[in-house]
Amino acid sequence: MSNDNNEEVIPQDNANDNKPAFLDKPEAEWTTDDVAEAKKSIKTLHAQKEHWRGKANGPKDPPAAAAEPKPLQTEANADSAWREKIELKTEGYSDDEVAFIQQNGGRKALDNPFVKQAIESIRTQRKAEGAVIDTDTNKSEVERKYTPQQLSEMPLADLEKILPRAS
Repeated sequence: MSNDNNEEVIPQDNANDNKPAFLDKPEAEWTTDDVAEAKKSIKTLHAQKEHWRGKANGPKDPPAAAAEPKPLQTEANADSAWREKIELKTEGYSDDEVAFIQQNGGRKALDNPFVKQAIESIRTQRKAEGAVIDTDTNKSEVERKYTPQQLSEMPLADLEKILPRAS
């Protein structure tokens, strides 16, 4: 049998003629060789499935003529970008700041006053977002630990223990 692409199709009744021997035994009787063969068989079946899925879905990459040219990033460029990132991190720049600097031309962007101002703005914004406003400063220690409902339901003996005494 064959299909439109002149590829041989295995008839369904002959598909299991060469099945592995471990399939005829119960799993409890498998040896380590049977387990290894089963794992290899699973990997093979998965690879075949992915192969045929790829054929059914068509090519994954666009044809070379239609593909947009990618910028050349050599190993040296990637290595220097990584080194620059590490240097900036050791100088105290955060991940956000390092990303901003690298998007704007790398270390030489630090000579630009606009980039410096933008980094200061990032730091100010991060500091403002991280500020915690303490609304409990005017409350006593007892009011911070217990809610009004807890205090109203508390027995008198416990209230005497936790409330400060006037001398």
